[in-house]
Amino acid sequence: MSLEEYPFVVIIQGADTQSTFSRGQSQLITRDEYFDITLLNQNHSKKLAIKRLDNLEDAKTDLAILADMLQVTPTRYNPPISAKTQARKRARR
Repeated sequence: MSLEEYPFVVIIQGADTQSTFSRGQSQLITRDEYFDITLLNQNHSKKLAIKRLDNLEDAKTDLAILADMLQVTPTRYNPPISAKTQARKRARR
């Protein structure tokens, strides 16, 4: 698989949660945070997850190694915002 269309790499934080429901009430059981090292295309609309880690410091270390190996640029995740979303945000103001 060619990685030429993915010039950027980023850490994206997420969480997995599990909860139970009983008599219409929810109770949170577990919440596990994770950090995905992800390749991004030029405008950040396509993502390719490479590795999932539980620790931010480990993710930062692996990000630096991966960026050097693949000759990609570490960046901040900044996906495009659709015109519909922009209009909705303006309406809230």
